[in-house]
Amino acid sequence: MKLDKRLRAIAELVPQGAVLADVGSDHAYLPSALLLDKKIKYAIATDVAAGPCKVAQTTLAMQGLTKSAEVRQGDGLQPLKPNEADCIVIAGMGGNTIMEILTATPAVAQSAAKLILQPMQVADKLRQYLISNGYELLDEELVQDEEYLYEIIVARHSSNCAKQYSAAELLLGPVLLEKRHSLLPLQFAKQKGILQRVLSGMEQSAEAKNTDKYAKIKKLLQEVESLEKC
Repeated sequence: MKLDKRLRAIAELVPQGAVLADVGSDHAYLPSALLLDKKIKYAIATDVAAGPCKVAQTTLAMQGLTKSAEVRQGDGLQPLKPNEADCIVIAGMGGNTIMEILTATPAVAQSAAKLILQPMQVADKLRQYLISNGYELLDEELVQDEEYLYEIIVARHSSNCAKQYSAAELLLGPVLLEKRHSLLPLQFAKQKGILQRVLSGMEQSAEAKNTDKYAKIKKLLQEVESLEKC
């Protein structure tokens, strides 16, 4: 089964022999591909709506995978029990939605050996949430697919998580910075462009330009530019 670049990158981060929970699985392409490749031993595909669950069941049945996978309907992590899945994927959702899912069922999220999270927006806020709630960042990945640049965050709950990061590091991805990811120049360009557009818009108003928000964003842009030169 052929996966797109985003899902292939996520699949590569799934541990060999894992029991996988794919939250918001939709067509169940990711668990199907991993089972067919014999990378995982079992999969639980979940979705909040009945329609995607039926589609997922059809995919698994067509691939002959109904004995090694199941589909459960429910919101977020609620269809799962603690320690039932050692790897949980939550991908293709907004960062705020992912935070809500993790907050709603913390026992399940914290029991997993690995969380693989792919937020569509506000990845920096998701990173801050993870750090503030006892998770450590294990790895990060960037994937370019046409005009899109996807950020993937790998984390786990840990009692020894003490690392703190600056706002610029959270925006860019501290692990991406540490390993000097090959797509880091695109990440710098993307994040600087967003900040510059926000500042440009605020500069149209003298009142907005004199706010703490403007000063904060300008400082963040300067910090990003400083990291780019390192």
